[in-house]
Amino acid sequence: MNCRYLKGNIYQDRFLLICRSYMDWIHLKEVFEALSYISITIALPLAWAEYRHARSAAEAEHKQVLQEQKYQTYHLLDEKYQEFLKLCFDNPDLDIFDVKDGNSSSSSLSPERRKQELIAFNILFATFERAFFTYQSQTDELRRRQWVGWDAYIDSFAKRENFSHAWAISGITFDEEFQNYMSHVLARNDPPFFGHVRELQKIANK
Repeated sequence: MNCRYLKGNIYQDRFLLICRSYMDWIHLKEVFEALSYISITIALPLAWAEYRHARSAAEAEHKQVLQEQKYQTYHLLDEKYQEFLKLCFDNPDLDIFDVKDGNSSSSSLSPERRKQELIAFNILFATFERAFFTYQSQTDELRRRQWVGWDAYIDSFAKRENFSHAWAISGITFDEEFQNYMSHVLARNDPPFFGHVRELQKIANK
């Protein structure tokens, strides 16, 4: 047998083996690329769905926390107001309820009862102050509606002389921003008497 022929066959076989290996590698590469594309195609929608689910869960939790905070705030204000209503019920001779007595006057009260009336109004002032800082500057629609009601309620008290006198004595002890608000409310309801209130406050500040 011719050696050159044998060597030629060996080289040819090696060449074919190399070509076959290269083709197998190309095919394998194409398979891996296809699998990679498929995995990305599947993974992206799944990742987006997982993100949306996590975001929705976080938003729902945030809304629940806000709702609980609103309830707690409302509950605290309600407790304060209920405390004031109990004072009104236990002290019918004091003109402190939101419905003004027709012919009552603080001047007819004893010094002890006038002091009790002042304390009762201070409890009411504290409730108004809490409502002011809770609702007055909020952008939330529910809270703004709540403040409209509180503002009207405070306004109804500002028309009463004993309320104004009590504020003239005790108003200086409250937050300055709330004081400014109350000054505005009193001024729009009784401008002449408000001047007297301001003089009393100046004296208290000295």
